[in-house]
Amino acid sequence: MQEAPTGQRGAIVEILSQIGTPEAEAGLVEALSDSNSLVRGLAIGELMQTDPERDPAPILRALSADGSSADEPSPEDVIRAQLYRLKALDTVPTLIRGLLSDDHRTRTKSAYALGELADQRAESALATAAEHDERRDVRQAALEALEKTRSASAGS
Repeated sequence: MQEAPTGQRGAIVEILSQIGTPEAEAGLVEALSDSNSLVRGLAIGELMQTDPERDPAPILRALSADGSSADEPSPEDVIRAQLYRLKALDTVPTLIRGLLSDDHRTRTKSAYALGELADQRAESALATAAEHDERRDVRQAALEALEKTRSASAGS
């Protein structure tokens, strides 16, 4: 049997996400093993939105099919797939590593993600980035994330 074109498979993933039944979610999980990385990425994104409590293993396997390590996703993987939204996966250390990336976009996005998590473990790294990063956009993102982290810890 001939495989449907990539665009059609992507559209199916989007439709499955809108249906919201257990059967549709099973279809999204199945799409994680699609032959096309764009379809896999779309399925990852949809699954991330539907259940942040889910088991991260199928998503990590899909990322490893794209060249990532299933045991240790890179900061770029964590950001791209929004893995930081999964409660069962501790991505704070990976995102802190992302603040040290050579790529300023990775540093900026790592800071934003750490701000969403507002985890005290990132406070020192965010303070360093807010004060010393060479890029203004990174410093600003780190400062905003630091404020969120400090507000969250003050509220605890």
